[in-house]
Amino acid sequence: MLSETEYEDLLMINGCDAFKQTNYYFDTESFVCFNSKTVIRIREIDGMHELTVKTKNPNKGDDGVIAMDEKNKAIDTKRARALISGKSDIMGCLPHDMLVFNNKLSYVGAITTIRKKIRISEELPMAELDKSIYDDVTDYELEWEISENEYNKAIASLKLKGILLEDRKNGLSKYGRLIDRLRKEK
Repeated sequence: MLSETEYEDLLMINGCDAFKQTNYYFDTESFVCFNSKTVIRIREIDGMHELTVKTKNPNKGDDGVIAMDEKNKAIDTKRARALISGKSDIMGCLPHDMLVFNNKLSYVGAITTIRKKIRISEELPMAELDKSIYDDVTDYELEWEISENEYNKAIASLKLKGILLEDRKNGLSKYGRLIDRLRKEK
């Protein structure tokens, strides 16, 4: 997680043009998916929709690195709208090899993110700088898909930009932050 000032500073780094995406999340009423470290979402970018199921891989990951297995499937706009509105059941859209729950899944909320890919270090892949908006919350984060052996290089690169990890709030996933907000509202 970043402060607004850190976000604004990193926004000045050269990279790709920013784009907007919206993630529509599905779960059970008691958040069975979230509690089992699974995310089921439809992501919309430029009118295109993709269904994703992400599950935490218990055999991978290191300090500061979260390993997720991810399966994606393109879906058309009409189908996506029917799933989000509840007119169609998302269970029928999940491929047979995706994790299926015995409880009914329904739309629980959305997060709209303004994302810019930036190059923090020439030695590492581009990072994703995000401004996320949901309910009346706006927050900022840096996502960096790196291998475990690149982790120390990434930490050193952030330090050069004045971003230290000590005493920093450990970031929840976007979906985790949405769930946290929904639970506070109940």
